[in-house]
Amino acid sequence: MKLQQLIAEKKIEWFRRYVWLPSKWVFTPVALICISYVVYLSWHDIAALWRGANKGFLAIAALLLAAVHCLLPCAAFAILRSIGERIDYRGLLEIHLRRLPARYLPGGIWHTVGRAVDMHTRGVSSSSVGWFVALENALSVTTAFALGGILLVSAGVLAKSVLWVSIAVAIAAVGFLAFAPYLARKFLPSIAYKPTTTQWIGCCVCFGLVWLVQSAAFVIYSMAMLIDPAAIRVAHTAGVYLFSWAIGFLAFFAPQGIGVFETVAVFLSELPLLPAAIATIAGFRLCVLVVDLCLGASVHFLGLRGVKPTMGVR
Repeated sequence: MKLQQLIAEKKIEWFRRYVWLPSKWVFTPVALICISYVVYLSWHDIAALWRGANKGFLAIAALLLAAVHCLLPCAAFAILRSIGERIDYRGLLEIHLRRLPARYLPGGIWHTVGRAVDMHTRGVSSSSVGWFVALENALSVTTAFALGGILLVSAGVLAKSVLWVSIAVAIAAVGFLAFAPYLARKFLPSIAYKPTTTQWIGCCVCFGLVWLVQSAAFVIYSMAMLIDPAAIRVAHTAGVYLFSWAIGFLAFFAPQGIGVFETVAVFLSELPLLPAAIATIAGFRLCVLVVDLCLGASVHFLGLRGVKPTMGVR
């Protein structure tokens, strides 16, 4: 058994070192070069779109994106409480905002790594930090798939093949959210994470709110870029964003889903794969970047301070 375990660990380490990490480092510049080339090909069309964009809608989208960063620490707070750890909301908000610029370092993992280190220095145990990272990622992508699938199906405008895929993914995601704690207790009785039903529902609701606000920002951004905002199909557009984000998240080779999100969003939007369409959807990523960097810089310059740790590092 020990030999088999050692071989398995060696295989995992080989995959991490020679496949996972290189793919993330290589794909990011390649995706950025491709998107830049797409922008170059359609520069006149894109410039015309941005000149005609509704600046009021863009401002509202930016405010909603900023609000998301107030909700994400709530989700972190709910997860940590369900694990049995205690960091107050203000401390989690400080950690989250201070580490925002790290999102844009090559590799796409440094925001999570930075927050995990900060939590540990504030007294969260190493095992709890591991649970936090796993649960945050699992709940984030699952709630995005669940809400995105429900919205896409309810919009009723997808092709039949894509519709059935959306239904299947939504059912699977909702099933995970509904039964994961029960199945874990039944089939993995020795597992350390045993949240109460109320705690689990609280975690799911927090991530649901995060995605509703984030998708609302995408809908309003889309309205800002169109000549006729009333033409936007709200449920379909929000579902496209959530589903595309979740697929981009699962693309381990694409940090933050760069390139994958844009392509899937254009496909689900039933737009022609024109450079202008891809670049316009990619423009939302630019809005997110500006908001992230502004909030991250404001924390450093304004000096937001969290509460001192109340527990020793374990």
